[in-house]
Amino acid sequence: MIINSLLTMVLGGTLTACFAVDYGVPYVTADVEGTVTNEQNEPLQSMQVVVKTAEKSYGSTTYTNMEGEFDVENYILGFSLPEEKLQVIVNDTNNVYLSDTIEVAFSDMKRKKVDEWETNYSKEVNIQLEKK
Repeated sequence: MIINSLLTMVLGGTLTACFAVDYGVPYVTADVEGTVTNEQNEPLQSMQVVVKTAEKSYGSTTYTNMEGEFDVENYILGFSLPEEKLQVIVNDTNNVYLSDTIEVAFSDMKRKKVDEWETNYSKEVNIQLEKK
């Protein structure tokens, strides 16, 4: 209790507050939506769409609906805007179409302030896949 009191006076918080990552730390998110079509502009359903940054080996994964639309909301980029581009990777799990990767610069994204703790970027990305 004495240590907590001293930390409160010196650091302005308790020991547990010093190590909190999810609470009280501003972060940046991205929303990416769009459509996936074939060369005849027909929508492609069940295409896997991964949104990630180059520095991460993982991302947020979704699949296109019957109209070829996808929507990835609130993909957490981190505590600040990454230096590299956002990658939108489309894969055909049926192996009929070639995979494609679109890189989106953050300067091309629409920036909107959500509140004092979160800044959000958004972009519409339309991708046309070629048959193998």
